[in-house]
Order: sequence, then structure tokens, then C-alpha cells
Amino acid sequence: MNWFNADNRLLWGALFYVIACAISIGFGVSEFWLYLLSITGTLAAVYVIFFDMLKSVRSGYFAYRVLMRISTSAILFVVAATLFFLAYGLHHSVPANKGPEALDSLYFSIVSFSTLGYGDITTSGIGRLASSMLAVIGNLHLALIAGASFTWITASKI
Repeated sequence: MNWFNADNRLLWGALFYVIACAISIGFGVSEFWLYLLSITGTLAAVYVIFFDMLKSVRSGYFAYRVLMRISTSAILFVVAATLFFLAYGLHHSVPANKGPEALDSLYFSIVSFSTLGYGDITTSGIGRLASSMLAVIGNLHLALIAGASFTWITASKI
């Protein structure tokens, strides 16, 4: 199996991005760099989901490649949102344990992306707009995953 084919390069790039973000958080970089990494991840996710995925749909390799691109895009969006909320700040409605803020930001990003919205952690100002957009993007990803999975299942039975 070729680990560096066109499909896997996207996942390797997403993994490299996640590792770079984790190292940046570990070294305590400034808010500017967190925002910059967040914007970079968002742009990469938009590229993967809109341009690269559309190229796969046109080439006829729809289901498997689209699932790979959706997974990569979801990872990039959640990590980019985590960095944004880490830099922007979150508000706890319940007194929280004094754990790492990075885990709270990751938790909030995943809950917003999956549109669960527990309400134990909130944000204000432009953070509300960002979390709302993250929920819409999460719903779009869910629809794309369902559609691609259905296509893959029906195509394999023919």
C-alpha cells in the first residue's frame, strides 16, 4: 500500500498541522500565532472540502475519496476552531476544574461542530459567530458523510 498517494497526503498534511498546533500550544505562543494557525487551518479545510473534493467528484471516484476529504476537512476545522477559541477565550457557566484551557477549547469545538451544544462553556462577541458557523459547517459535513456513505454502499451492491 502506498502511504503517500494523493488520498493519504491530505491526511498526512492534516496530521502535520495538528502536531504543529499541539507544539505551538505546548510552547505557549502568543494569541497572534494562534489566530494565524487558526486561519491557516480554516483555509486548508475550505480548500480540501470545496476544490479537492469537487475534483474527485468530477473524476468519478466519488465515495471513498470524498469520505477521505470530509474526514480531513473535519479534522482541520475542529483544530482550527480549537486554536481560535483558545486565543479568544471561553466562559464557564459552571465552576470548572483548573485544567488546561486547550482541552476546554477542544471540547467546545467538538461539541459545537457536532451541534450538541451542552451550554456548560460559552463564548461571547465574535466567538458566538465563530461557534455558530462551526455548527453549520458540522451539519454540512454530516450531510456529506451520509451522502457519500450511501453512494458507496449502493455502488458496491450493484
